[in-house]
Amino acid sequence: MPADLKDLKNNAILGTSVYPAAITATCTGVGVNLSNAYDQAFAIVAPGTIAADPGATYDIKLQASKNNNNIGGVISEHEAADAYADITGATFAQITSADSKVDPRIIEFRAPEPWVRAVVTVAGSPTTGAVLGIEIGSQKRSIS
Repeated sequence: MPADLKDLKNNAILGTSVYPAAITATCTGVGVNLSNAYDQAFAIVAPGTIAADPGATYDIKLQASKNNNNIGGVISEHEAADAYADITGATFAQITSADSKVDPRIIEFRAPEPWVRAVVTVAGSPTTGAVLGIEIGSQKRSIS
């Protein structure tokens, strides 16, 4: 996968899976379509304010699907929905209140299917929650 950061907006696919918001319960992000990208991808989590809720933790994993769990809309009207499945090794280090307003964390992974989403699992009983935003992206395939 060649890298060209000179023209990032035309050479990258980037989508928001989890929009920045206070998360107090487990949340499933929206799928990001990487079908026109290389399978080597990345995800970025940007922790904002994270409340000092004792014992609250936030675990983030990525999942992939062939057709965004749609029946008929993406691949073929005759194809069944393809449920999302965890991507092996595509997880972030656990986030706690100690991670409030730290630099973004980035992981790289291989996207086994064209659609990728983030899932934030919340443990404990946060009252205020954590403000998190999660972006997923890759480099666009070049057509030669």
